[in-house]
Amino acid sequence: METGAFRSREFSPQPAAPAGGLALIRAKMRGDRVRAMLSLAGALRDRANMKVAFVIPDSDGLSSIRHAGFEARVSSAPSDFEAHVQAQKPDLLILDSGVSTRAEAEALRPHAVLIAAIEDRSDCRLACDFAYYPPLPQVQALDWTGARTVPRAGWEFALPGLDPLQVPAIGVSPRPTLLVSMGSEDRELTERVARLLTPLDSSFRIRFIIGTEMKDGGKLAAAIVALKGNYETVDGADNLSIEYASADLALCNFGLAACELAAFGVPALYLCGDKDGVLAASAFVSAGMGASLGLAGNAMDDEILAAVAALMRDAGRRRSMHARAVNCFKGGGAARIAADLALALREEKTLVRIAR
Repeated sequence: METGAFRSREFSPQPAAPAGGLALIRAKMRGDRVRAMLSLAGALRDRANMKVAFVIPDSDGLSSIRHAGFEARVSSAPSDFEAHVQAQKPDLLILDSGVSTRAEAEALRPHAVLIAAIEDRSDCRLACDFAYYPPLPQVQALDWTGARTVPRAGWEFALPGLDPLQVPAIGVSPRPTLLVSMGSEDRELTERVARLLTPLDSSFRIRFIIGTEMKDGGKLAAAIVALKGNYETVDGADNLSIEYASADLALCNFGLAACELAAFGVPALYLCGDKDGVLAASAFVSAGMGASLGLAGNAMDDEILAAVAALMRDAGRRRSMHARAVNCFKGGGAARIAADLALALREEKTLVRIAR
């Protein structure tokens, strides 16, 4: 399909009329990506009036997809996926990061009206019509030479996975809350942080997220609660919206949690698992939403403790971080991406009708 006239338009923040039709999503539904891609699927269904189905490379996330009310098919081989797309002829094909090569995406072009990439930094993005990203340094460095793609980069296109606008009003706790989230599987880091934070005074409630994938999570939760009287745990929760909405400060292992916390306006301190995470975290720091403690493996216990204690004492700085985060996100990125693609689909179909 040739590049349409809509390719040069700027993003419009106004909601588009529903597009209708079929959207197929190809994603590896593991860990954080489950919430992010389900949020996008929900926005395409509810705001763009599209039928949405998933085609995933393995069974990870299959139950979550079906529980959310979407059809799902497991298709591991690229040739099988191409045959499925050819048979379905979707109006919209969504390719999440790391699921396809550029050659595979090019082969899919004749069978879909539009193709959109989500947070994909590989050459696959160059064969897509649109590509959406949060404004990370890695994204700013991407080369788009020769691409047909319209890249959209900004906090308004981030996919936190959880929408603060969907959380019911909750009461204010008489004591401020520090939320600690070290990832759904990192038991060692969770134990380390629980031990090093014990010198903090008890003015804050300190709640530790124990993910559903944490090995012996029940034993870990019991051990953490036994360390100190103001320690609490959140065990096996799939939806942390209430926790985010109730938190005054967070210490997190950098990843989707950082994005979700920012969407809820929670000031955060980031521990990063690798250098790529350190670089990505710098965008959150530059935006004033949080502070980075660098690589978790390099950060000293006393440095982490001092940073947490300082931010606990500085209510003014927390209020500033909260305001900057809320200003950056201003609601859900899923709805913005869905509206942008709905408008693009309507314009593309209009151009096709005119050409006929």
